Amino acid sequence: MREDMSEGVFKVDDGKRAFLAHAYTYGRYRFDPGCMTPQDSRARRAALHFDSAREAAEQFEWDTPNKVLVINNRRVLHARSDAKDHPDRELKRLAFLIKSEARP
Repeated sequence: MREDMSEGVFKVDDGKRAFLAHAYTYGRYRFDPGCMTPQDSRARRAALHFDSAREAAEQFEWDTPNKVLVINNRRVLHARSDAKDHPDRELKRLAFLIKSEARP
């Protein structure tokens, strides 16, 4: 599967620009089914793998106001649920540069 993630080509469209990328590079994952479209058979297999991983996912419960979840965006496969029924839900992202984490 690592080869499919490393070699499969996805089109990434963030709404402002589109570019090609792999799901796994430099020890980091990138996968968002909302903006990444598989462009070849390896990418399609990788997308199916990520999709099937949802079945084993642990759901985080947002059961109290102002609860915070901190994840390493490139090392943990994660997803958000549909928020159509929660129009006041707010997502804020912060980025941290950790100097001790060397990029291969």
